[in-house]
Amino acid sequence: FGSRCSVLLPALQEMPPLKPPQARKGKEFSGRDSAANEREKPDLDAPIVWDAAELEDLRFGATVGLSLTGVVLAVYVRTMHPTIAGGDSGELMGAACELGVAHPPGYPLFTMVSWLGTQIIPFGSPGYRLNLVSVLFAAAATFFHFHAVLRWHLALSRATP
Repeated sequence: FGSRCSVLLPALQEMPPLKPPQARKGKEFSGRDSAANEREKPDLDAPIVWDAAELEDLRFGATVGLSLTGVVLAVYVRTMHPTIAGGDSGELMGAACELGVAHPPGYPLFTMVSWLGTQIIPFGSPGYRLNLVSVLFAAAATFFHFHAVLRWHLALSRATP
């Protein structure tokens, strides 16, 4: 690798310096066309105010999202491994049951939440309870992802004429 760099270095040193972009039509060059420069920039800190139709779409989307989450939860619970699977799962489950530290990086949030899950869920083996905690978080992630994409879609449909 070093010999390639030593060959390229003299060629790079002989290159002329790059010139900055020129200003267009009396304005500073920002990489955009002049129409984009003249548009008003949105206030990104302002809260989004949804109109009645968009609120109805959000409510319907929440219903669809909860239905999708229920389906995902049912499939995950049905196909979940009932005990300890292979790989690092045994070590991570052991660390979660004892509030210990697994191998680096240790996954402290997973360990604490999984320990809490073993204390709250009253049925099944510790392996089943820990797998159930992972399933519940995966199903929750499905709902939040669906809802975030829905809000993004509504915001984009508002921005496009």
